Amino acid sequence: MNLNTNNHSVSLLKFPKYKSAKYSRKSYTTNNQNKTIALYEKELKLPKVGKVKAVVHRKPKEGWQIKSDTISQESDGSFFASVLFEFDPPVCDYVADLENVIGLDCASNGLYVDHNGQIGSNHKYYRESQEKLAREHPTSLSRGSSQTIFPVY
Repeated sequence: MNLNTNNHSVSLLKFPKYKSAKYSRKSYTTNNQNKTIALYEKELKLPKVGKVKAVVHRKPKEGWQIKSDTISQESDGSFFASVLFEFDPPVCDYVADLENVIGLDCASNGLYVDHNGQIGSNHKYYRESQEKLAREHPTSLSRGSSQTIFPVY
């Protein structure tokens, strides 16, 4: 064992992150009142703290409003912020064509049965290849068997 090397100085090996059940997770949630929470390019504005450096990995779309923010500290000391947004869902203007509607029902002998009585194919690959698997499978898998495990072609 080489005790002269400093493994923690290598970029891949770092100091251990100490964790504890006593200090497992601390979190704080604050609501956005009078625009006290704001999200910038590389910053997050929080009440009582001010602007904090942040890695924003997902940009909010136009028209999204910040509802709340949860700041949590992991047991190893790292902080995370989760921002909750509110937005109006897009209105779907699709109208179903009532002339081309079909009814489907689950069936035990097939995948489905439609309203005309046609059964959908449920292809059974295992059942088809069961005979071939039985032929290729060795008859004895016991230890010391003279038969080979894999078929010889």
